[in-house]
Amino acid sequence: MAVEAGHKVEIVTNSAKSVPSNMIGLGCDARTMPGLRVHQIAQIPERSFIPWARPDHSQLVGKALSLTATEKCDLLVGWYFEPYAVAAASVALLRNIPLAVLHAGSDVGRLTRYEELSATYKSVISKADYVIVSGDAAQQKLKHLGLKDRQVVDCGSLPVVQQKKLPSSAKREVSVADFIQKHLGPTIGSKSWVRRTYASCDTALQDAILAQRPSQNLLSEDTPIIAMFGKIHPAKGFEALLAAADQLDPDRHGQFRLMLNLSGDEDRVLTLLNLLSSRYPRLAKRTVLCPIAHPALMPELLGACSIVCILDSGFGIVPHQPRMAREALSAGAAVVATVESISKSQIGKYMQHELNCMIVDVASDAADLAGCMGKLLQDRETLRRLQISGRALSAVVERSADPRGPLLALINAAKARDFQSKSRALT
Repeated sequence: MAVEAGHKVEIVTNSAKSVPSNMIGLGCDARTMPGLRVHQIAQIPERSFIPWARPDHSQLVGKALSLTATEKCDLLVGWYFEPYAVAAASVALLRNIPLAVLHAGSDVGRLTRYEELSATYKSVISKADYVIVSGDAAQQKLKHLGLKDRQVVDCGSLPVVQQKKLPSSAKREVSVADFIQKHLGPTIGSKSWVRRTYASCDTALQDAILAQRPSQNLLSEDTPIIAMFGKIHPAKGFEALLAAADQLDPDRHGQFRLMLNLSGDEDRVLTLLNLLSSRYPRLAKRTVLCPIAHPALMPELLGACSIVCILDSGFGIVPHQPRMAREALSAGAAVVATVESISKSQIGKYMQHELNCMIVDVASDAADLAGCMGKLLQDRETLRRLQISGRALSAVVERSADPRGPLLALINAAKARDFQSKSRALT
């Protein structure tokens, strides 16, 4: 949004050093545009520094200092406290540039519990000129860190990316095989692709991914897809989904495919894949592992799914506002979600069981979860009705979303304050 509005954006990041299971595997070059440049910090060989802790903070600061020495910078934005806002605050102090901060749920939900980190974040907040806050719970936590009302920049939720030319009453049929091969090429799942993409991973994880490679026949099938996206975490419900999906009877409910879009800790990814192959071998043969997709491609990927499951249960981070329910409804998928996921979805008050979604109390109730999914697979009219009513709800909700986005909201706030300062100086 900021680039489209004519602003120049320079991104300083360490994203290239992320583990492969946290990196975009589909469409990483899907969106390039004039006015936007990405600056990766250098790759320093492992164990070439003492102590053996990556100096990401120092590298981010150094890269930003070099950039601001040659480029005019009107606003520094630290997107998430750790390590980005901390690094941005260092540069802001050294260069005397206004600072804006956005937090992650884990920043205020987990990291602030540690005294040393809390002291650091208090200093960052005290330096910040502008802060975007996600929800009342986060604002209360940040006020304990010294946040003042004058620092808060109001920014509503950004609309989800929409599929193009998709009638509100219709769900576009997208072939998963076509989607994957369009954006990743025919090497998807090949031994060379896996070995290259996951080269830095343990061999055991590479072998598990290779063993789970989907056949072309499975990708090309014209059967419903039940999908789940996100980081592997005990509170995210992936194991519960496997247990419930394994209870579905192809003879009674019809054949289906399970698509897993996994990220997060590599040990947890490996544990889940081993569980899938050892405890649920029949389900494993019906499962498609899909790499993380670029956000701009998510509408197309979600459009290939019949059912999207969102199964948070006991996820301890309160300032957490996931967008998956909104994205799935917008793409025309039927949503099956836990009460907790619905309550955090930003649109929970509009979501009603069997009207525009299916709701289960907790993910661990495999029979309840299997019952919801099985009803949609068995009764295609109900599935279709939920997809249509979900898209209708999405059309209304997204019209009321804030089209600026957080970065443009920060830029506008900085421009307004600068204008007020100049006006005071003139008078």
